[in-house]
Amino acid sequence: MIKPKEIDLREADGYFKTDADLVVDRLRLDGLYNPRLMYRGFNGKRLNIMLKHGTDIPSSDMIFCCDEEKLRSTGMEETECALDYAIKQPIPALAVYDGSRLKVSQVDNRMEFIEPSKKLDALVAVFLLKK
Repeated sequence: MIKPKEIDLREADGYFKTDADLVVDRLRLDGLYNPRLMYRGFNGKRLNIMLKHGTDIPSSDMIFCCDEEKLRSTGMEETECALDYAIKQPIPALAVYDGSRLKVSQVDNRMEFIEPSKKLDALVAVFLLKK
């Protein structure tokens, strides 16, 4: 079972260390990083749902998420940058998925679970973001 971890975004200075750097550094430290990871911002109020189902919206087989390049592109539309979306939530949280378990959806900026019955298996990590 995945245990959520905390990332203190106040450690980022925006120049030498960004919010995205903190996320990627934590994934590397935990031995979970790979370049195919996908990132989804969500409201941490739904943390228990995320940990039980692998998504905060279990009735949907599609999720908004982004790759590392878009994660590092702050200032984009919330649907494109998971960190920008997460930070605006009452309890900022970020889910990290194995990109090999997702496929591009026909709907803009969304991905679909390849095996919808195994959403939880696609979840790699969950972070609560302290700002």
